[in-house]
Amino acid sequence: MAGTAGIAARARAAARAPGPGQPGGTVTTAAADARIPIATTVARYRLRALEPRSNRVSPRFNDPEWQAVQAAAVACGLKDGAFIASAAEALLDPDAAHRRRWLEAVIHTNHTLATVGTSLNAFTRHLNSGGTPHHHAHHLLDHVGTAISRTRAAITWTPPANDETPADRTARIQAIVTSYRRRLGPRRDIRRCPRFSDHHWAQLTATARACRTGTGALVAAAALHAADTADPRAALADPRRQVEELMETNRLLAAVGNNLAQALRHFTPGNPLHTHTAGLLDEVEKALDLVDTTATTLAGR
Repeated sequence: MAGTAGIAARARAAARAPGPGQPGGTVTTAAADARIPIATTVARYRLRALEPRSNRVSPRFNDPEWQAVQAAAVACGLKDGAFIASAAEALLDPDAAHRRRWLEAVIHTNHTLATVGTSLNAFTRHLNSGGTPHHHAHHLLDHVGTAISRTRAAITWTPPANDETPADRTARIQAIVTSYRRRLGPRRDIRRCPRFSDHHWAQLTATARACRTGTGALVAAAALHAADTADPRAALADPRRQVEELMETNRLLAAVGNNLAQALRHFTPGNPLHTHTAGLLDEVEKALDLVDTTATTLAGR
């Protein structure tokens, strides 16, 4: 078993790291234990693919549609124009659907991990205050172990081969555009002007021609399609979003590891609770290493 002091130190350091998208968070490479600020990791990804965004289009929205787009942009932590552009780019990306499924799974397991972590924190606080383990302590630890296992499974999920043909993709996008056109409501008088690189602009115009629609209508339909999803963050499933969500996983796992390390001190060696907790600390360490490796791989794409 890895040294609990080392795990606790790593857990405390990572638990203090900011959440996704906040400067100062870290990605830790398992091989060298070298910490790379998350802001630097994301910046490296964006600079690697940096292209001037000199192409503009003016999608139109009515008041209810615009309110939905604005709410989705706020949920994603993006400005309105950036959300619209990201939604259009995600709609055209043939791998976006698989990334979206991966991101939705990680977001779901992060929510579960946070819920279990709250219960574990209360249990640890009870022990630190001089309390004795309650009768359902093993049950709580079982829940912690299940949450960690599901987190690892979500991170390591491998998407099936993408068998969507270009014709299938065009038909899917055309259906989304048709749905946008058939929406009833006030006149679409609200305009925004998102910007696109030459690469994405070529994709947009080619797809618009294939769907027999205007580029503005295609972009507007993409934005509303993303805004109408259960979680707009998952709809914009680019590698940057994946890395940021992994940073939230890193923070939650670290907090769980910190609480487990504190709880372990209250159990005598040989006690079943000591064995159970020590095993979970090992699982946390493996999960943290997996997060580090996956985040580094995504940032390097």
